[in-house]
Amino acid sequence: MLFLFSSLQSVHLDTGKKYTLRIRFDPAYKDDLHIRTIDEVLHIRYKEHPHVDYIALRGEVYFPNLEFEKSVMDFGCILNDTEVTRYVNITNNSPMVVKYR
Repeated sequence: MLFLFSSLQSVHLDTGKKYTLRIRFDPAYKDDLHIRTIDEVLHIRYKEHPHVDYIALRGEVYFPNLEFEKSVMDFGCILNDTEVTRYVNITNNSPMVVKYR
């Protein structure tokens, strides 16, 4: 379960009273280190009325991910005593600074 609730039981609220429902998001539900956004909806139903309230839930998981333009770098046949240089573009597709080596 991505979103965890402190209580899934029925709640009785007297007039003017408040109830705090704790909602937790578990970003470790997948450990594949990929960036993702999870959208779900919390449905609040009434015992004595057909009306349903909704609360949109969103959880975002970010990792310092880099995207490489090429997955293979072919240097071809190189003569002895020569040098070949190739370049690959790297894009930071995460919303955070990435430090790499």
